[in-house]
Amino acid sequence: MVCYGVAAVAIVFGYVFHQSTCLWRAVTHLPCPGCGMTHALVAMAQGHVRAAWDLNPRSVIVAPILVWTGLREIKERLQ
Repeated sequence: MVCYGVAAVAIVFGYVFHQSTCLWRAVTHLPCPGCGMTHALVAMAQGHVRAAWDLNPRSVIVAPILVWTGLREIKERLQ
């Protein structure tokens, strides 16, 4: 559950300040395979699938996985 909280803060930070939240890029100044994922997931949450694809094509695969695992965690906590 803590991981989802940290991810939510990173998404909000990236969205509000239009800044990269990628630690790899901050340290090496090189893009990682996940670069653009935060902005892509925000775009996906807003229903902009094409924009999410343009930011990072992997987001189309990652978003449903995150939703599924999040719902599974909530279901387990409620039992």
